[in-house]
Amino acid sequence: AAIDISDNLVGPAGLSALFAVLKKHCVPVSVLKAFRNVLQEEVVDVLAPLLKDQQDGYAITGLHLGHNRIGTEGALRLIAAAKAGGYPRAANKQDLVNDEPRPLWLRLERNEIQSPEEVIAACADGGLLACCMEDGLCSNPDCLHITAHVQLPHFFQQGQEQKPAEVKKEGQGGGPIRQAPLPVLQRGPYGKGGLKGKSANGGHGQGPVPLARSSEPVVRDVVLDEFE
Repeated sequence: AAIDISDNLVGPAGLSALFAVLKKHCVPVSVLKAFRNVLQEEVVDVLAPLLKDQQDGYAITGLHLGHNRIGTEGALRLIAAAKAGGYPRAANKQDLVNDEPRPLWLRLERNEIQSPEEVIAACADGGLLACCMEDGLCSNPDCLHITAHVQLPHFFQQGQEQKPAEVKKEGQGGGPIRQAPLPVLQRGPYGKGGLKGKSANGGHGQGPVPLARSSEPVVRDVVLDEFE
């Protein structure tokens, strides 16, 4: 079943009750859309066991949790749960032989992950294959984008999205109103380098850059092997 409870206030207790009913009636969940639900870290306590304990052929293929309040620890726990759940894995019960294993499609954009770059670095240090779907940005520098534990589209877009401001054209009187463009998200080297640096697409300060790696975990005090 594809479940869509987006734009609601369904919290962990509601999700747990929903999953209990679906399990009782043997209804597997293939996709869960729960964006804009004011979900916080506690929701991971419900979703992580669900990712770990799934029957072959009934794997969840996608979790859309964008525009919520999940933080760094919650993101890492979800990625670790996907690894413990055997992702990448086949999802089609009718054709387990030919159905190619696929990563978990995990959308966590516009949450409260303060430094997504540090999350990817922690994944690299903890053996978690997190794919950001662009060369040079994944936790594995040789990522093939289809063999990761999770795929994280739009992951570097964090914080609440701001609406474009309305500004008047220069001149006197009530002239036409146009939309002011949103600022370009600039991501520089992952460290003390600020927001400057050459981007992956050849520009300077206008986009993602390859991950700078460290021998020390960047994010600490988060248990990555909780679900192993």
